Amino acid sequence: MDDLNDDEVLIVRRLPYMARSLPITIRSDFCLKTQKLLGTLPPQCGMFLRMPLLKHLSGELHLVNNDVIAEMIFEAITKKMVCSKLNRMDLDVVSSCLSSWKSDQERVEAFYKILAPVLNAAFEVWDVKTVNFKMARYNVDKIVNYITQMYVRCWKTASNPPFVLTALLKGLKQNLSIKENYVTISHLQLAIECFEILLKVDGNELDEDDILEDNTLDIAKMCVRLFCDDLNSYGHHIWKLFYHALQKTLDAFWMTKRTQHKISNCMLDLSKDLSADLDVLVHILVLELNFYKVDDIFGIFGSDDSCIDDDGREQLLDRIKMHPSCEVKANHSKLVLSHISDSDYKEFLYNVHHDYS
Repeated sequence: MDDLNDDEVLIVRRLPYMARSLPITIRSDFCLKTQKLLGTLPPQCGMFLRMPLLKHLSGELHLVNNDVIAEMIFEAITKKMVCSKLNRMDLDVVSSCLSSWKSDQERVEAFYKILAPVLNAAFEVWDVKTVNFKMARYNVDKIVNYITQMYVRCWKTASNPPFVLTALLKGLKQNLSIKENYVTISHLQLAIECFEILLKVDGNELDEDDILEDNTLDIAKMCVRLFCDDLNSYGHHIWKLFYHALQKTLDAFWMTKRTQHKISNCMLDLSKDLSADLDVLVHILVLELNFYKVDDIFGIFGSDDSCIDDDGREQLLDRIKMHPSCEVKANHSKLVLSHISDSDYKEFLYNVHHDYS
């Protein structure tokens, strides 16, 4: 395989595209043999691997044997987990390993058979101090966010809880330190619980925004409960990380700013029944959640003012400013003086860099 003539190059280029046209009875065997063949190509032929073979089977992976897919995923994804960033194509392949199956049971089985080994490979080197040792953390974070987003997008048409997300959360908690990986794990926890709240609603005839607005109190109760539990478990300093996890979740469900402001007001109402310390921290959390301005793109493409809701934001901030606590007032003044109100939300991300120490 060191030298390929023009005809051989043409054949190799066409191999991945042939999979869809083959009978189901031989498709699995063909995919496996093709994957092995592509893996034997010399480095100068790396162009053939720009699009994983699995990408050509998107939406039809349920027709291929799980063992075959697992081996193909190992070649296409697992080997990259600790050496380079997963790109959008890689993440599409990962998500298709779940979305192709029709039933929840099949998706859970596919998760444990195909994707769990990918994550386990990253967990094994999680704390190993080698070159690019943070790459595994970055890629796991990307996979978790991508799969979470995949489920969140279809919450209105779902009929069952997100069992795959629950299995994913269980795996993260069993293998990783929650405190050291707080944002990723908490974002997933918040998304699952929010999903389950919305799943209880019989709102087939309602708009998604209306359903979200009608359930702001239940969502606020869930947020306050998880927030207080984590403050008690990990200390009060964890509030800033919870802020990032919660903001990612609210944005993942495409909640309008008006809906987010209603949730925030409900959280402030609920904080009255908490201890003085927790009441202060809830106010600081809500202050941070609502101080940044929404991106201009929402104002351009939004259907109405609910996407921005500047009036609701100002009323909420005025309410927080009236809190008697000096700590709340100080945080409000700090944000005003630093002009954070004129900047967009900056998402918490893992920093990936070369570490040769």
